[in-house]
Parts: sequence; structure tokens; C-alpha cells
Amino acid sequence: MTFQKADICENFPISHWISTGGQWEIGLYPMIFGVRVRCGRVGEGYVALDMCAGADPRFQLELLRCVMIILIPVSEDIKESAMKDLFPECKRKPINTDPCWPKIQEMALNVLRKHEKPSETMVNRKLVEITPEHDKS
Repeated sequence: MTFQKADICENFPISHWISTGGQWEIGLYPMIFGVRVRCGRVGEGYVALDMCAGADPRFQLELLRCVMIILIPVSEDIKESAMKDLFPECKRKPINTDPCWPKIQEMALNVLRKHEKPSETMVNRKLVEITPEHDKS
């Protein structure tokens, strides 16, 4: 599953992306003490994935990009419960303070390794360096 930039909306007022098949949406949602990365079916208020990205904009985008990378090999037909089960359980907030964070990074790197061309060096860079530019929306 890959995503295309979409207009911001009530459920994703900071950053909003819709899957190319039009079934899933992902983005950043503001909270009192930071931002959450959320992913759910398009147009539904319910989200299958809800991760605390904290108050650091750089980490927020890094987490969003990691989740989007992990979803590359996933079919758009995935059930909501299966979407949540793809990711390790995170108990600390924000996620970069939890032992799940290195696992999420490794999952994203494994997907990149499988999908990059041998001549590319993307795997050797920090994930934050491959994060799309900050949204100007």
C-alpha cells in the first residue's frame, strides 16, 4: 500500500495521505501534548492505528514515514484488526521512548531493503533523512 498527499481535513488537520487504492488514510492529528500518527479507513472516524509521536515535529514525520514504509507490502484489503497487529505494542509515550521504537525502525528498514534497487543506499541512511519535506498545509 502506498499513499498520495491529500488535502487536510477534520480527522487529519496537519498532514493527510490517502492510499493509492483509496481505501486507507494516514496522517498527523494534534493532541494537547503533541501529535499522533493515525491510520484508518477513508472517511471513518475510527482509526485502526494510533501512535503517539510527541511534540517534536522531526520525530512526528519520522514515525509517519516509518509507518508508511512498513505498509508498502500490505494489501489495501487488510482488516483493521490485522493492521493494528502488524505493529509492536507500545506502552510509553511518545513512542521514541518505548522499546517498540527500534522494532518499528527495523521493520521499516527491512521493507526498504526488499524494495530498493541494489545500487541505492537508502538503507544506510537514517530514516529521518528519507522523510518527506515538512507539510506546508
